[in-house]
Amino acid sequence: MHPLSRIFIPLAALIIVSACNPSTTPPSTSAPTQDSPTEYRWMPASDAQKFLAIEEQLQGFSRSMREIHYRYNELYFAAQDQNWPYADYQLEHLVESLEQGMARRPERATHSTNFIKNDVPPLQEAIDQKNPELFAERFQAFTTACNTCHAMEDHPFIHINPPTVRFSAVGRSSE
Repeated sequence: MHPLSRIFIPLAALIIVSACNPSTTPPSTSAPTQDSPTEYRWMPASDAQKFLAIEEQLQGFSRSMREIHYRYNELYFAAQDQNWPYADYQLEHLVESLEQGMARRPERATHSTNFIKNDVPPLQEAIDQKNPELFAERFQAFTTACNTCHAMEDHPFIHINPPTVRFSAVGRSSE
């Protein structure tokens, strides 16, 4: 008998026995139907508790701030590369993330709304003008506004500085 046969024959027998055993049917991969309720392992039973659990999964303003941090960094380097369409895209999504954060945490809306109303348009203007010098000036003011907002929200320990490290491989546009 071949030496590997001592391993493969018992293994093959185990597989055959397991496959034939009706108590070990594999889990269904088909979509749930009306007659087969979906199992949500982490969801509570009541609808009210489900909504609270979903809200907890979405988290609050800190989740938005992580997204905003990414957009802020990308925005900065997009302007450094003079990739103005990408800079415009990042500023748009930065604002969108801030708005989503306000929806989850309305108590943050006053300062965030003022930030969007007063501090985003000058930066948008620099992007629209495709002016690197104006962008640098306005980005500094934008960063100061971030820090002012953090202080007004009782988070002065979150002090933002212009990025020094690029996280993305996105660079100058070929347009």
